Amino acid sequence: MHSSSLWSFCILLRVLETVKLYEASLQMPYISFSAGYATYLIAEPVSMSCQIPSNITVNGYQFFKNHQKIQDINGPLGKHHKITSVNRGSAGSYSCLYWIEDSRGKQISPKSPPVSLSVMDQPTTPVLDIDPKYPLYFEGEDVHLECRHHIYPYTGGYKFYKNNRELNISSGNLASTFSIYNISRKDSGTYKCEYWLSEHQRVVYSPRSKPQTLSVTALSTSPLLLFQPPYSTFIVGETVSMECLAPSTVPVSLYRFYYEEREVVSPSTTHSGQHSLRNLTKKHKGNYICMYWSTKSQREIPSFPSVTKELYIIDPLQSPVLAVDPPSGRIWDGANVTLICTTPIPYENTTFHFLNDREAVFSNNTSRAQMKMVITMSMLNATSVFKYSCQYTAYIKGRALTSPRSHPAEITIITGSVNWLIAIAVAAGVVVLITVFLLLYWICLARRGSADDGEKSQSSEEDGKITTGLRMKQRSPKN
Repeated sequence: MHSSSLWSFCILLRVLETVKLYEASLQMPYISFSAGYATYLIAEPVSMSCQIPSNITVNGYQFFKNHQKIQDINGPLGKHHKITSVNRGSAGSYSCLYWIEDSRGKQISPKSPPVSLSVMDQPTTPVLDIDPKYPLYFEGEDVHLECRHHIYPYTGGYKFYKNNRELNISSGNLASTFSIYNISRKDSGTYKCEYWLSEHQRVVYSPRSKPQTLSVTALSTSPLLLFQPPYSTFIVGETVSMECLAPSTVPVSLYRFYYEEREVVSPSTTHSGQHSLRNLTKKHKGNYICMYWSTKSQREIPSFPSVTKELYIIDPLQSPVLAVDPPSGRIWDGANVTLICTTPIPYENTTFHFLNDREAVFSNNTSRAQMKMVITMSMLNATSVFKYSCQYTAYIKGRALTSPRSHPAEITIITGSVNWLIAIAVAAGVVVLITVFLLLYWICLARRGSADDGEKSQSSEEDGKITTGLRMKQRSPKN
């Protein structure tokens, strides 16, 4: 009896072992989401499947949420678990198993590894802000577009659209701000933005923002800057008036003048478009421009700058120096006199003027930097004393400026008869001949006197009266 019971127990153990081995042969399933991601927005549908690694006939599936049974489906088609509209309560950990039935009964597989289903709110619609905010922009301004929205810790990036076409932003799409520098009319259009969220390998896009219109207008036509008097070179102490002349069709609200890119502050300038500089000094020298503003769409739209005009300030021209050759200024009637006019500094283009006390006698223009002009005049049949002077005209940046006259130089004409001059010359020749004749006569007399003295010396030696004298004559060579 005991032996029979023991045998029965062994058989039972063998059967249980066989069942356990068969159960162990069922492979573990796994859950997959048909959408390929595990994060869903509220109200979205979800479909998950209990996947079996091997090709076997399954009699049923069991799904669990947070280890609690939620669905028990018989048949091979029960491998799907669907949620029509997820909500916050749908989030959790999901797993599944399957079973089969055969002659040995119902065999159950192990549970699949759990997967987490995340539920998130639909991203809020962003707001596109434009800074600064104007109804109209003019070319050259800078504009910044910012996409603002509820803060999410897992924000992925941003997209900006112009006229419903995505903008290619060179700096990338991670920044919420898009800047347009030095805008032009081609930047006019309707702008929108959106952002996306990145979580659990899913990218969720927000709705696009409401459109914002960016209207850009060109700057107004350049004005014309005029000087009065109409040249650019002025002498210290003079006055110049400037006028900013806008096109006649443009309604101008204000004007501005600029000196070396700095605004010239003057209350009368703003509305009149005119600016005067009195008692000019060297500090006024430099470049000037002007601009005007016109009102459009509640904005003051500036014009392009005028063409730059230079204001050139110089000291008054100095008098030239006049020299005369011969320096005495005295010449015979019919002879030549040379006048030399010299300027203090050279100028690019100079005209020299020579004048007497009644009229201009000569003018000459030079096309190069020349400081001196020389003329020679014949004073034939002149019977009086003349005073000559010179001055010059310098052409400086389009303006002709004439210097004061030099100090006058006096030319005296010496007059007389030609026969009288010949008589003087003949008389002078006669005097010279007489002088030469007298000189020769005196030399001859001197030689004759020397001969007489020799004869007297010989007679004195015979008488013995001038011995001493002879000695002296003999000794004289020694001395």
